[in-house]
Amino acid sequence: MEEVHSPIMSSLKDNLVHLKIPLEIILSATNNFDEENVMSKCEIGIRYTGRIMWSDELIDIIAWRWLNKERVEQQFWREISLLSCLRHKNVVSHVGFCDENGEKIIVNKLQKGGSLSKYLSDTMLLTWVRRLEISVGIAHALSYIHYDEPRDFSIIHRNIDSNTVILSDDWVPKLSNFECSMRIKASQKHNSFHTNEL
Repeated sequence: MEEVHSPIMSSLKDNLVHLKIPLEIILSATNNFDEENVMSKCEIGIRYTGRIMWSDELIDIIAWRWLNKERVEQQFWREISLLSCLRHKNVVSHVGFCDENGEKIIVNKLQKGGSLSKYLSDTMLLTWVRRLEISVGIAHALSYIHYDEPRDFSIIHRNIDSNTVILSDDWVPKLSNFECSMRIKASQKHNSFHTNEL
C-alpha cells in the first residue's frame, strides 16, 4: 500500500500547488465560516457552503474545514492527491484546497441534491428505477477508480455508504470522501488487501 509519508510530503505539496486556494477567498465565500453556511458536521470537520469565482466561473462550493489537523494530516493529503487526478461524472468534482494559517480545507463543487442518506426513506422521490440508476452510477465510479483507467495506481475506497454518495440536482450520483482510501500499485489491483487499517 502506498501512503503519504513525510519524506515525500513536500514533493506532493509542490505537485499540487496549482490547486491552492487562498484562505481569504474561502473566508469570503463562507462569510468567515458563518454558522448559517454550515452544511454538516462530522468527526473530521465541518462542511460549509459558499460561492467563489474560480477559473473565470462562479461556482457553488463545499468547503470542508478539517478539525484535529495533526491527527488527520495524512488523510487530508490522501484525499487531495486522489481527487486531483480523478475526472469522472460519478466522482465528486474537486476545485482545490487551502493549507494556510493552520487551516486545512478541501473545496469541491457543491452538488445540490445532497447525500443519498437523506432520501433513503422517501419512496416517492427515490423510486426503484432511480435507486437502480444511482447504483449503476456508483458502480461506474468504482470501476473507474479501481480498474478502467491506464494509471500506475488503483484506488480502494473503503468508505462507501449513503453519506458518501452525493447527488446532483438531476440525481446523478457522485462518489465522495476519499480520505480513508488506499492507493495501490495498478499491478496489485487484483490482489487481496486487509482494509481495516488506515
